[in-house]
Amino acid sequence: MSRTTQRLLTLAVAGAFAVGVAGSAFVDTQWQKIHPRREQVNNRLQRQNVRIHNEALVRECRDYPDFASHQCGLTLSNVAATQ
Repeated sequence: MSRTTQRLLTLAVAGAFAVGVAGSAFVDTQWQKIHPRREQVNNRLQRQNVRIHNEALVRECRDYPDFASHQCGLTLSNVAATQ
């Protein structure tokens, strides 16, 4: 596995962990208290979307290194900033 791929995967795992920790730190709203199962589903879908997005970035950077090298650097920094 290349060094860049390892960095991307590490970033993806760290981002997913940060989202999980930040999500559990919020106080439940009245709707969340009434619908706890829906809240769990929404949180799981959010984590899944982040993971899919990060995997797509890794795949794009790996499969098209010449075309995506600059774009991957910008995109990954944006992903890190949003997590």
